Amino acid sequence: MLSVRNVGISKELASTLQNWKSEGKSVALAAINFQHNTAWKLVAVFAISDPVRPEAISVINALHKRGTDVWMLSGDNQTTANAIGAKIGILSSNSKST
Repeated sequence: MLSVRNVGISKELASTLQNWKSEGKSVALAAINFQHNTAWKLVAVFAISDPVRPEAISVINALHKRGTDVWMLSGDNQTTANAIGAKIGILSSNSKST
């Protein structure tokens, strides 16, 4: 949505955002239109993550040992979904972003 408002993102920031996603973090950005002029300004950038439940890895491993194919559906972007899946033993081919 930032592109609709012509909010520019520097290459450095884009790299940081990509790194956060690769670490399994969701990113959020906020822009404001000061005094209703035409220029929107980026005012906040942050990463959000939930901790992986301690038992997740052992549960996934147990399912694999039983021959169960494990999939993960995520509302996050594909990069973040793949990163979280890798942390708990789910193949990137079995991590889907919705």
